[in-house]
Amino acid sequence: MKKFFPCVILPIIILLFSSCGPRDEAGFINRGNERLSSGDVDGAIEDFNRAIAFNANSARARGLRGRAFSKKRKHEEALKDFEKALSIDPLNADFLVYRAYTKRELGDLEGSLNDITAALKISPCHSMAYTERGNLWTSNGNFSKAVPDYEKAVQCNPKNLDALLALGLIYFHSGNIVKADEYFAHVISVKPESSSGYFFRGLIKLRQEDYISAAEFFSSAITRDPGNADAYYNRGIARSMMKKFSSALVDFTHALELRPSFYSAYLNRGYVHGEMKNYADAIRDYNAALNLKPDSARAYYNRGLARAAMGSFRQAVDDFTASLKYNRNDAEAMYNRGLSKYNLGQKTEGCMDMKRALGMGDADAKEFFTSHCQ
Repeated sequence: MKKFFPCVILPIIILLFSSCGPRDEAGFINRGNERLSSGDVDGAIEDFNRAIAFNANSARARGLRGRAFSKKRKHEEALKDFEKALSIDPLNADFLVYRAYTKRELGDLEGSLNDITAALKISPCHSMAYTERGNLWTSNGNFSKAVPDYEKAVQCNPKNLDALLALGLIYFHSGNIVKADEYFAHVISVKPESSSGYFFRGLIKLRQEDYISAAEFFSSAITRDPGNADAYYNRGIARSMMKKFSSALVDFTHALELRPSFYSAYLNRGYVHGEMKNYADAIRDYNAALNLKPDSARAYYNRGLARAAMGSFRQAVDDFTASLKYNRNDAEAMYNRGLSKYNLGQKTEGCMDMKRALGMGDADAKEFFTSHCQ
């Protein structure tokens, strides 16, 4: 007769194997570094603590724990770790750069610059050091100095994503979108699993009014980062411009689920509701936008249009008046207030607003004034 072994042996073996873990300083440092790279910052700190318990003078454990503290924005604690690490290993360029970042976050810009200079003396082609100095110049708005540093960072390490993104953003905001697109395309080639390059290329296509390509890039960004509210929002903008209102409505709703205080998403979802003639829903969204931004001339104006479309001309007049309070030179708001007053039977007041809108250069006001007010 065959003898069968009980199946409970397997889980016992699994437990025995799974209980194995780091047993020394190097093991805890290595696992901590892996945890830090994967985003488990608290787990990393725990491992670095245990490595330091093995060896209080471990420069690597101190430096890496400093990085972990920086990621949690515990900059004072990070600075202490970097000070200790550099007292043990004063020629460690990486730790100097990490300390430079921490000092910049704490407002010590001169100390930050000194650390970067020291790091570059030790390692003249230290890509991270050039990136951090570029960040320092950018924080001061000195883009003419930042660009050469970011370019040098890329020269030293063509896969430096932070520097590539920074260059793309500087050129994007300066209006050189062709150059910006080159850098964002480079980001995608270096790290295709990252959403950033796709997102920013989507913004470029949106600015170029290539709405089909914009929507495709935002879709790629969403696939890689489903929690990116801005990607949903901007895809909603692209779809709105293509008059794909049902799809745009879904995108703005997703954006608001991810970020309930997203003022612009309420404003644009309200616009989409209006285009779909869902005026009551549009008004609810404009109300939400105004709760977040009570001085929004655009929200008052759009709500006025929705109310006028529903025949609520008196409320529309109030909204257009509120819009003009925050944007006195809005010819369209003046025109629509005049039209609403006229529809209420207030011909004199309506024609006065039309005359004001005409003076502001509104072409529709000229036609209305000529045919109804003379």
